[in-house]
Parts: sequence; structure tokens; C-alpha cells
Amino acid sequence: ADTHFDELRDVFLLQTRDKRNPLVYAIFSTSSSVFQGSAVCVYTMADIRRAFLGPFAHKEGPNYQWVSYQGRVPYPRP
Repeated sequence: ADTHFDELRDVFLLQTRDKRNPLVYAIFSTSSSVFQGSAVCVYTMADIRRAFLGPFAHKEGPNYQWVSYQGRVPYPRP
């Protein structure tokens, strides 16, 4: 079975020399009752901005598979 760390628990911003690009530390946990765990991830703010500019996914079809959204981008953007 796949393990998804899909619950955001906390976030910490660590300032860098570039004030517009802090490091973002995030703690995620699983929503599973079978496997419980946590993960600490680190991102740059530039990476987060870039992710929000790219295509987004949604669940589609009878099995609700994640696919890239091909329609008109709604405003405000999700």
C-alpha cells in the first residue's frame, strides 16, 4: 500500500540572505490508521512559487485518478 504524508502539521520559515526566498520547513503526517508516521520536508519559497505557477491536478474518472487539469484555469486559481 502507498503511504501518503498528506496532513500538514506545522511550518517554519528560515530566513536566508535573499529575504524573498526563505527556506520553508514543513512537517507532514499520514492520515492512515495502519501506518502512522511523520516527514520533515524543506523547500525554497521560489520552488513553492514555481509549483503554483504550473499546471494543477484534479481527480477524474470512475476511479478518481489524479490527472493534470486540461480545462480553463479558474479564477481565483485553486
